[in-house]
Amino acid sequence: FRLTLIGNSTPYILKNCDMKDYITREYRRYIDDGRLVLEPAMGKPDLYQRVAQAWCVVIPSFWESFSNVCMEAMLLQKVVLASSNGGMKEMIHYTDKPAGFVFDWSSPGDFARKLQQVLDLTEQENLDIGRNARENILQLCDPERIVSLRIDHFQRVIEASKTRHRRIYPSLGYKPVGRLDLPKILEPIGVRNRVSICIPYYNMGKYIRETFASINACNYPDKEVIIWDDGSTDEESITVLETLKKEHTDIKIYRHANQGLAATRNRLAEVATGEFILFIDADDKVHPSFCRKAVDILKQYDNVAAVGAWTYRFGESYVFYKIFQPELEYLLLNNMFNYMVVVRRSVYLDFYQHSSMSFMGGFEDWEWWIRMLSHGWLSVVIPKYYFYYRDRRGSMLHLINTNKNLLLRQQIVQLNKDVYNFYADKLFCLCDQNEIAPIYWLGPASRYELDIMAEE
Repeated sequence: FRLTLIGNSTPYILKNCDMKDYITREYRRYIDDGRLVLEPAMGKPDLYQRVAQAWCVVIPSFWESFSNVCMEAMLLQKVVLASSNGGMKEMIHYTDKPAGFVFDWSSPGDFARKLQQVLDLTEQENLDIGRNARENILQLCDPERIVSLRIDHFQRVIEASKTRHRRIYPSLGYKPVGRLDLPKILEPIGVRNRVSICIPYYNMGKYIRETFASINACNYPDKEVIIWDDGSTDEESITVLETLKKEHTDIKIYRHANQGLAATRNRLAEVATGEFILFIDADDKVHPSFCRKAVDILKQYDNVAAVGAWTYRFGESYVFYKIFQPELEYLLLNNMFNYMVVVRRSVYLDFYQHSSMSFMGGFEDWEWWIRMLSHGWLSVVIPKYYFYYRDRRGSMLHLINTNKNLLLRQQIVQLNKDVYNFYADKLFCLCDQNEIAPIYWLGPASRYELDIMAEE
């Protein structure tokens, strides 16, 4: 028999060459004998005419699915010999009538056996199987039938959505696709629906009024503002805080000797009275709608612990920062999430607090996200620029050089060694496929965009 391959060539990755060149080199003797023919891609009329001359059509897909090729060949009343990989076997076995042949790559010699069966067919048997094949396609793939089925399905989905309220936010990290179980759902702590806006404060008198103004503009009905002064040494900053308290008597202000950002956030969470917490540094700003949007999501989904948003960086630089949904595998490589989130206070206090004794200035929030997500909780990113991060000289971000970055990353791995071991294979492949060291990983779909019209 003669085997004809029709179509354009493709790269052969395993041999780092062109597939047509590889076949030509390896099977030259068959080409020279006329038993293997390589023909270029054809227009459909020529292709159908060429296929009509064939005794059978072979679709030996290993991982690709060539369902359209199978469908067209069967419609042309051709005997098809197809791999069990993909969607071909459903078309061939749609009815009990013989309508083609299916072989299994995992069964040694199965292709040769099935091919021999095809070659041994009488002409009448070949024609009968071809007619059955066409009948299968006309029934299974009839456009009017398919459209009707789809419309019915969509209508059922629409009707079901009117009575069913989804409480679990979907994630590929959950079993059976992923490796995580759903989190243990916790009872709310604090005044229901209240957002406690928690501000760690240290010598930020120059910016606190601007931060407070953005908080005051939030259109959320039940919010409290708590400022914790972590031992400020700047007299002006201390004075500004005292003045702000006199102007806004509902603000709660606490002070203690300097303990660092992580410890301050922990203390703020303990004294807060709300069901939810919004952490925001004393020099940043928040969009008026952020709290309301975030709480809506937290109330809708039981397995979401925190809600963040895209970031607009201003000050020393002006950039837009879009972030991806922080799935655990990605987050283990680098922090893709902002510290400024609305979080369930019950989750924060349930042994997920910042590891303040382990860190020396930086990445506390990243380590917290890892522990939170490793216990099945999810974080959701609102695709809006609701967080305004002030880029200023002397900030914690500017003080993290490469050596400090590497040291902090080592501490994170040590604190979460079991999680990193559990995902070691995935982390290796992610780094390999992205051709990048983890320290430079921003996550999929994450990018910075220069804000040319910064003032606007």
